[in-house]
Amino acid sequence: MSASGQLTRRSLPQITVLLFGMLSIWPLLQTRTTCSDDGLFHIHKALGLEAAIQLGHWFPRWSPHMAHGFGYPLYNFYAPLGSYILAGLHALGFIYPLALHIAFALCVLMAGLAVFALVRDWWGPWAGMVAAVVYQTSPYLAFNILFRSALAETLALVWLPLTIWTMDRALRRESLRWGTFAALCFAALVYSHSPSALLAAPFIAGYAAFVSYERRCRQ
Repeated sequence: MSASGQLTRRSLPQITVLLFGMLSIWPLLQTRTTCSDDGLFHIHKALGLEAAIQLGHWFPRWSPHMAHGFGYPLYNFYAPLGSYILAGLHALGFIYPLALHIAFALCVLMAGLAVFALVRDWWGPWAGMVAAVVYQTSPYLAFNILFRSALAETLALVWLPLTIWTMDRALRRESLRWGTFAALCFAALVYSHSPSALLAAPFIAGYAAFVSYERRCRQ
């Protein structure tokens, strides 16, 4: 087999994941926003965050435009990473409805690639491809995006497999670099959707203990 043929064969699982990801985000490739529960609310929050940043408040706790102008301590309890992403995309020139669709599309593609990377390390690239396709085409993910417009929870579905993957590599390779990546991914999970982080933390800690115990038994 030629070098180009071998490269194509090695890249086929990743290409398949991306193609199914494009199929999943097809409803987002339109000129109007989806009719969802929280889509406009996310845009409203991002507008308030952008206004605060323009005033010099990069990490605001108080959202002064909410509650009919009386203000509301939104960011004391609501993880703001999704709003930062929307504000960043808007700063790049995208209008907010388009920025919301781009954010969701990136979540789908990144979630698929994250699960692919995780499962590939366990059972190989073809198993990773199947797991990634199932993950990014799941009805739950589609419902979160198209009906609920749950940006924070959809972001969490990206960071969770990335956290497990980077932590697994950090433990098995005893790598400080991968450990740093794992810490950053878990921090992003907390900053995206704190309920998901609270639910996932025991599982992540248990998996870390299991891998550490397994490695100790092999030595």
